Amino acid sequence: MTSFVRTSEEAASITPLIWIYFLIVMTLIFVAADTTSTYIARRQLINEVEDAIAKGVQEIDEDAYYEGMPRSLTSPFDSYTRERRVPVDCSAAQRSVRFTLNSDISILSFRCDGYEIQIEGSRVHHLPFPLIRFGISEFTNRVTVGGSSNYKP
Repeated sequence: MTSFVRTSEEAASITPLIWIYFLIVMTLIFVAADTTSTYIARRQLINEVEDAIAKGVQEIDEDAYYEGMPRSLTSPFDSYTRERRVPVDCSAAQRSVRFTLNSDISILSFRCDGYEIQIEGSRVHHLPFPLIRFGISEFTNRVTVGGSSNYKP
């Protein structure tokens, strides 16, 4: 019958391995938290820009709407659904969009063709666990969102 006798060297040899696993798990948790918070911030940015576009397309170009005067060279029909679109007053829509968006959202481009609005916006998101060793403490979310309003007969 053999007996196993542990020495103090054998008992302590697992401690560095546990510390290494602990550091790996904590690093993965921090990276996952940063990634998740950045994704949530991106979804929030998309929702806010979509809300601003929904308010912007409500600014109807009344002359074109009631008199049928075309205001642009683009088609009044949606290229995907082939439904007739409502003409948009671009200058009023731009004012409405800028008023609706928070001041921390940068509008990189605003395009309006008389029927559709497209906005490219960005916002800086500060990471909850900055990666200081790599010099990463913030992430800039950048999105492009567009919309139009269709006639409802």
